[in-house]
Amino acid sequence: MNAKKTKVLHVAGIDSQTNNEIKIDKVPLEKVNDFKYLGSIKADDASCSKDIKCRIGMAKNKMTQLNNIWKDRSIPTDLKLKLLKCLVWPVMIYGCESWAQRKDDDNKIQAAEMWFFRRLLRVSWKDRRTNESVLEELGVQRTLLTLINRRKLKYLGHAIRNPRTDLMKTTFQGKIEAKRKKGRPPIALTTNVTKASNMKVQELSRRCEDRERWRKVVQSVSVCAAPTTDHG
Repeated sequence: MNAKKTKVLHVAGIDSQTNNEIKIDKVPLEKVNDFKYLGSIKADDASCSKDIKCRIGMAKNKMTQLNNIWKDRSIPTDLKLKLLKCLVWPVMIYGCESWAQRKDDDNKIQAAEMWFFRRLLRVSWKDRRTNESVLEELGVQRTLLTLINRRKLKYLGHAIRNPRTDLMKTTFQGKIEAKRKKGRPPIALTTNVTKASNMKVQELSRRCEDRERWRKVVQSVSVCAAPTTDHG
């Protein structure tokens, strides 16, 4: 192990922090609150908020780099929408299969989706255009959250059906033998997928075993969009 490239991250918040140092060849390893691994940010509070904010920022940067396309009046709007979904959305939702989203994270994702649409139409906040009018002009609905939930369920089914290991099923259904801390428990991926599919954990695991039935479940997932009459 390379001491300069290795970091120490205690997951579970402040209560899990320890003063014990971990050393490699007498060199203490640096303690961090978060770090990027395979393009995804891992935080000490076990939340995905930092990762989601980072992906939104990267997607907006990509959107800005493509300004020449959005400003080109010779390119039809439907083609611009296809380019948006092919070039910008993949940057936004990279690694979303593991996101444990809170309500605040959902709101940020929907706000980012409307930012993309407004940027595509060159609509400024000074125009006082409602989100509803922007969606109506484009002839679309908010679908980014639906896409994210479908990707989560699709990956879950793929992982649980893996014939080589039952690790995903054990992790998904298992519980840690420990006394729960006071207060509301943090949002987990399990909460997201059970809410999206409207199924319990045991039923989800059984449905995943049948590929064709699970595909129908994934395609049936939808998300109720937030009110679209507000100003962006």
